[in-house]
Amino acid sequence: MLKGKKCPNCKEKMKNSYNFCPNCGYKDNEKIQKNYGMIGLDDKVQGMPTQIKLPMGLNMIFNSLMKNLNAEMQNMNQNLTKDLNNQKIPKMKGISISISPGKNMPKNLELLNQENKIQQEPTKVLHKSKSFSKKSKENFTKLEKEEPKTNIRRLGDKIIYELELPKINSIDEISFNKLENSIEIKAASNDIAYEKIIKIDLPISNYELKNEKLTLELEAK
Repeated sequence: MLKGKKCPNCKEKMKNSYNFCPNCGYKDNEKIQKNYGMIGLDDKVQGMPTQIKLPMGLNMIFNSLMKNLNAEMQNMNQNLTKDLNNQKIPKMKGISISISPGKNMPKNLELLNQENKIQQEPTKVLHKSKSFSKKSKENFTKLEKEEPKTNIRRLGDKIIYELELPKINSIDEISFNKLENSIEIKAASNDIAYEKIIKIDLPISNYELKNEKLTLELEAK
């Protein structure tokens, strides 16, 4: 059994050497002041002061500002908690950045980049078929067909077909048709007709007839 005094607060027994009750935490402030000097057990003889004292006027202003700031922070915290509970503010993960047009910015950055890309890459027309004139069609039907000489070369991401068509001087005398896995080419004038099947499954992006030579530009992407 412990020998000693009783706690004035909870009446539990405690040692005489204790300055506080281990049961309820009660402290005998009078004894602390008596045994440890004018400012008690927490007196600090050496070291820096625990707080900085400001002049009276500044101290009052500083305390007032701190109270107002603390009140504002509590108010903001309460409003934020309330909004979150009411689901007014969606919970998000990560950071989202949005760029919108300002006063002196007529278009946003994304739209401007899209327009620049369109200007840098002109629209390409892919040809599936081209018909020749009614007269050339009639000539092609009644004339014996020849196969034209063909040259093939690669230029970057394009394949170039060159077909020699003597006595063909107008693009209206030429017909080509994009089939499922090939390209059918026909040409006819008054006294000659040509026919060629190119076994390749690529779209025609451009064509030109010059000096009785038909040039077909195929997209190889």
